[in-house]
Amino acid sequence: MDLSELIKYPLSDRDWVKKILIGCVISIMPIVNFLALGYFLHCIRLGMQGRAELPVWEDWADLFKEGFFALLIIIIYLGIPFILLPLLSLIPILGPLVASVLLLLAGLLLPAALASYAVRGNFVDALQIKLIFERTSQVMQYYLLAYISMAVIGSLSLLIIFSLPVLSFIGVLLLFYASLVFFNLVGQLLGES
Repeated sequence: MDLSELIKYPLSDRDWVKKILIGCVISIMPIVNFLALGYFLHCIRLGMQGRAELPVWEDWADLFKEGFFALLIIIIYLGIPFILLPLLSLIPILGPLVASVLLLLAGLLLPAALASYAVRGNFVDALQIKLIFERTSQVMQYYLLAYISMAVIGSLSLLIIFSLPVLSFIGVLLLFYASLVFFNLVGQLLGES
């Protein structure tokens, strides 16, 4: 796996400027940003097929539907630890530690859950935690590095967006671009496992 090729792949698309700008604008618009989540699922699928290319912005209804299901998957995976957090925080020391581990584990499995959904478009596939954990474990050395890199870039992007309003579009651009690379890589890794 060539890291430099992976990072540059969005730029090899003939219409990369248009596709990335559309994605950036869509991703900052409430409700409409479901389309961006659907687009990322298409990036996962292309990665699973071994294709390092950007999807076309078309079939908006399908992108919206898939984005909606992706949001439900995100809410389920991250919602459970957040719901348990107040209950677990009542247990001194151990409770917050358990809640933190649950949140980290849910966040780590979330991209793989989205990939599982992307394979057949079956919502139930995203909830097969044991299978998702097994598939992720097979490629953990690459997956974990990609996940940590995405977390760092995502945090940096959000820092730019919220602390430097004049440069917020750069933060959005950085976050969208990194997401394209990350989700294509997730597709490649989990397509091989």
